[in-house]
Amino acid sequence: MTKNLIVVYRCHLQSEEGIEASTNNSLIRTHAIRRVHENIDKTLKVANAEAKILQGPHENLEGYLEAVEQLRSNIRLFFFTKNKGYKSSDWVLSHANSLLSKAISKLENEFKQLLSSYRNVLKKFEYESD
Repeated sequence: MTKNLIVVYRCHLQSEEGIEASTNNSLIRTHAIRRVHENIDKTLKVANAEAKILQGPHENLEGYLEAVEQLRSNIRLFFFTKNKGYKSSDWVLSHANSLLSKAISKLENEFKQLLSSYRNVLKKFEYESD
């Protein structure tokens, strides 16, 4: 009887180990799939931010500034979590910084254009009041 109990107990332990291994594999796969989805979401957000930045601030300044902030946030996040093992990581950071430079340049140009148009309005107002 004791031998039978030992055999049953061993079988139970083996099946528990098998279940635990299956569960761990499932958890690992689930985590990997979740990471893939998160990366896809981040990529889509970056692509959306890039499109808004390339479009310029003239049509939608608030959306433009949000896109610039999203890009800056991604650069900070990428810089602090940069994996040296990826060869493309330097290119990604360089591209993001280049895009940020374009964004600043477009914002400066929009500001200059607004100043110029308001200056012309003020000149007209001065001529009319004289």
